[in-house]
Amino acid sequence: LSSIADISFAHKSFLPCGLLLNARSILNKIDELHALIECVNPDFVFLTETWLHGSVPDSFVANTNDYSVIRRDRSERRGGGVCALINKKYSIIPIVINEQDVELLAFDILFEHTKLRFIVCYRRPNYDLSAQQYLISLLSCLTLLCSVDYTVIIAGGFNLPEASWHDMSTSAFHDNIHLPFIEFVREHGFVQFVSEPTRNSNILDVILSTDPLIVSNCYVTDPL
Repeated sequence: LSSIADISFAHKSFLPCGLLLNARSILNKIDELHALIECVNPDFVFLTETWLHGSVPDSFVANTNDYSVIRRDRSERRGGGVCALINKKYSIIPIVINEQDVELLAFDILFEHTKLRFIVCYRRPNYDLSAQQYLISLLSCLTLLCSVDYTVIIAGGFNLPEASWHDMSTSAFHDNIHLPFIEFVREHGFVQFVSEPTRNSNILDVILSTDPLIVSNCYVTDPL
């Protein structure tokens, strides 16, 4: 597993601990994933590049007695895919995604007096015309999902090495990928919490939220 971000939430009564993992195929790392879950006991785990397919049952990914599993596998070719594991002590409502071509899942977690919306995404490291068209679909879907009056958290791998997250800017004006995403983030008031490189010297995996105080700690650990 690479790009492991350990996330602690400021609202301790909500979600004390979670993980964002870029798996690059969970199929051959499932023992490592299970050991990590056993060690950390996270309330949620977000996985990108799962490389799962329809013949792999949810029970292969996690103990379904302990975790609810929400998946969106890539269907047309090898690779990709996103998955979320949520501790069953939380009540969740999966959100139906009508856009078929985006690697994205979403769900709400319900609490006594509030709720949170979580979105898990993956964007391939491409910058050609098809990547621009994909980003249009992705941002359209994200815009719709973010049109709620409660906190939204987006986690995933967006492969934007030329994004400057500390000031929400980019020098990559030529690819029609970096700037549209940065503009989406700014327009919706998101804050980005990952401050360390997640692959080589780049921050490619990010945690975004419309609540700047919701995350109390976020750090990147070495790959397993």
